[in-house]
Amino acid sequence: MIRRPPRSTPKPSSAASDVYKRQASLIPVDPDKAEQVVEDLSELFRASLQRAGAFVRISEELDLCQRYLHIESLRLGERLRVQWQVETPPTEAEMPLLILQPLMENAIYHGIQPLPEGGIIKVEVYFTEDTMIARITNPLMDEEAAKLINGDGSPGRPRQPNEGNHIAIDNIRQRLEIGYGESAKLVTKQGSNSFQVELRCPTVPKII
Repeated sequence: MIRRPPRSTPKPSSAASDVYKRQASLIPVDPDKAEQVVEDLSELFRASLQRAGAFVRISEELDLCQRYLHIESLRLGERLRVQWQVETPPTEAEMPLLILQPLMENAIYHGIQPLPEGGIIKVEVYFTEDTMIARITNPLMDEEAAKLINGDGSPGRPRQPNEGNHIAIDNIRQRLEIGYGESAKLVTKQGSNSFQVELRCPTVPKII
């Protein structure tokens, strides 16, 4: 049988309230863009209400990631740049819902947001015969510069990095262990000015 974690509801994106305000301001200026934001938020909210541990096609998870980054681009503007190097997933390839998207959120809140000038998130996804390898790389603020920051995350007032990064990573590791046992790995690498997370997992749920 396939192991599933207990039923629970993942927390919706913490950027939602900021984007609702931005979306309201867009309605009289750019109704088409505002409509797209509503659609993106709706898809993310719908995903957050699904049962934790549900498996979806990898193409669907990647679509959620793109929607999430589009929403954040409205909040962060030119401070957020994304480089995509993503292979087309095998048609039937699956993974647990909301595994990649929280890694994107992590890269923004602990990488891009603390930097006044922002930076580039690099997203790489490719496939072997039965495995997905995903790497997400984000810039990091220098430790000495971080000590001088005391902002709220708005433009010109970047928020200082915090320990929430490790909590999010540990949570995803636990979910992977429940879904795959030892067949999935989440490895992090931190340099002087960059952070990378690499996810390796089977493209089908583990049968045990």
